[in-house]
Amino acid sequence: MWKSFSVAAAMRGNPEAQAALERIDATLLDATLELMAAHELGHCRRYLPLKFPGPASSAAEAEWRAERRKEGFADLMGLAWTRRQHSGLYPALYAWLVKERTA
Repeated sequence: MWKSFSVAAAMRGNPEAQAALERIDATLLDATLELMAAHELGHCRRYLPLKFPGPASSAAEAEWRAERRKEGFADLMGLAWTRRQHSGLYPALYAWLVKERTA
């Protein structure tokens, strides 16, 4: 129940959310929701330096880098959870996440 609530709260107001859910293979749905919940927890647990090495060429680039850093850390947290809890499904869930991030 907690994972459904966490993911639902994170997806609220996101027009892409329903489409993302529909792209998930039904056999992977529960594990994918857990990955998403762990991703959102990653946003709460991150402890990273404030800047990437090297100067950003603009404020927009600095903002883009910060956003990518936050999302990257959260993705790693989700993948770590998946690897620990659903190691047999890890390759399929990793492939799903890469496909979602590439789109």
